[in-house]
Amino acid sequence: MGVAYGIARAGMRSYAQAQRQQARRPADQVPGSTAYIQRQMRAGIRQASAARATSAVAVPARSAVTQAAGSTSVVARREDAGALEKSIQPTDGVGALTLLSRFHQHYDYWEAPEYADLLAAWELQNAAMEDDGSPIWRAVPRIIVAGMHGTGKDNTMAQIAAACGTNVLMKTTYPGIRDAIGLDRETVILNEAQITFGAGRKSEEVRLIVNAHVKGNMIRDGKHGKLNVFGQVAMAGLPKLLTGRVSHEIEDTLSRCFVLWKVRKPKGYHVPEVTDAAEAQVREKMVPAMREWCYTYRGMLKGRAAWFGEGNPTGLPDLGGGGRGNDQLARPLLSVCDVATALAHKAWRDSGSAEPFPAEQDWAGRIRKALIFASSVPEPVEDEDSPLDGVESAFSQMWAEDGSEAPVPAEDILAGLNASGD
Repeated sequence: MGVAYGIARAGMRSYAQAQRQQARRPADQVPGSTAYIQRQMRAGIRQASAARATSAVAVPARSAVTQAAGSTSVVARREDAGALEKSIQPTDGVGALTLLSRFHQHYDYWEAPEYADLLAAWELQNAAMEDDGSPIWRAVPRIIVAGMHGTGKDNTMAQIAAACGTNVLMKTTYPGIRDAIGLDRETVILNEAQITFGAGRKSEEVRLIVNAHVKGNMIRDGKHGKLNVFGQVAMAGLPKLLTGRVSHEIEDTLSRCFVLWKVRKPKGYHVPEVTDAAEAQVREKMVPAMREWCYTYRGMLKGRAAWFGEGNPTGLPDLGGGGRGNDQLARPLLSVCDVATALAHKAWRDSGSAEPFPAEQDWAGRIRKALIFASSVPEPVEDEDSPLDGVESAFSQMWAEDGSEAPVPAEDILAGLNASGD
């Protein structure tokens, strides 16, 4: 009996030791995990690139991102010419940016196309990753989509999630966002952020990870030890997230963000719903193609960002304080657009075309215009729509119909008193 008990105890200790060793293994070494699958995919891309570089037979390169006929379809096609012959074109960076901008403008309502351009650039820079899945940049901007109820924020966040190959979180906790970025290397798309950021101490812990926007930001806890939590985050919320009481409590987070303001679409204006087929094209075709393009030109992207980091001019004016005008946060967006434009321009020159370079492909100019526009949009004054909105116009219409005289507005009365010196 004693011998059997001793054997059982030894077996339990061995099992517990194996479990502890398994828990200490890096996420990308655990078979079946998202990080492990991503590492395998990156290894396959590197092997394919090496095989193409050493192959004695030239394989015609085919476009990774192509536009389907018609202006409302978004299609990205990777044509398979064999296991090791899959390739991309230098112009696929511009192609992805253009298609993503059209995607957001067709399936969403924005007051200006500059917002869709900014989103497209943010999504492409999101695809630029190190071998461990973390961003290649020294610092990354956060995106906030702000708008009242009924402005379509849910739809917008679903589109961003599709273009980043992830899903929308309606709420998250500190362990949730820590593991999503630190272990799974996922882009965090957080909706209804004003709810998450209004939860006291737990909110502070979530914001701790959101604020980790600089390369090398780590945390250490008893479960995982030291963990790299430098990753990408996009959020959506009500205007009070930026103008109300909550905004004063999260000023440090807002300083890391570019803000995209949404308004309700005009009455009678129809916005098509994203179809399953369109979403599948973005998730299954465009996202892998964007990641492969960013991997292929990773050196150029890093070099461009480093060039800006040396103090060279970005071509942007002073955009104001905080993240809405922060030069460092703009570098990833500028870098992907500048490199994409340079490669497309070279391909255009090499083609021998006598036509001028298409303005639509000048993403170096488009992203600067978008950043200037987004940083100059005034913030709303009120957190909520007033219940009296529309009453004044209704009264004016009634007074006009019955011939009565409308009352003098209060501000005009005060102006008259001041002018008379009373």
